This record gives sequence, structure tokens and C-alpha cells, in this order.
Amino acid sequence: MGKIGNAIGVLEISYYSNTVVVVDQALKAAEVDIVSFHRKLGGKLCHAVLAGGTSAVEAAMEAADRKSTRLN
Repeated sequence: MGKIGNAIGVLEISYYSNTVVVVDQALKAAEVDIVSFHRKLGGKLCHAVLAGGTSAVEAAMEAADRKSTRLN
């Protein structure tokens, strides 16, 4: 951690509670950092930006996608 890297990934997820679970899974899957996190519409829509090396961001985004698919 600490080194941002050369790639970013943007997650857009419905509901704050789902976002916490999905971002947690992404952070556990690869060496990425949270760059920003925003809640809109009272937490009904959330955006998270992750950064790291290209392969790490790809792995984190894939893990996030798998987790978010299971939540819906």
C-alpha cells in the first residue's frame, strides 16, 4: 500500500451497504488503494475509485464484479 500505481478502476454500486461489501472484496483481492469514495442520493448510489498497478486493478475490479453479481 501507499504507492498509487498507474491504473484506476471506478466502481458504481447501488446502496451503501452493498458498496462496503464489494469494495472490501476488491481490496482483499489485490494490492490497490481507495482514492475516493462518494455517496449520492442518501447512499442509494455510491462511487469508489481504486488505484494500483494495472494487473492489481484488473484483479480487484473482477473480484468486485463477481461479488456485486452475487448481491443482486
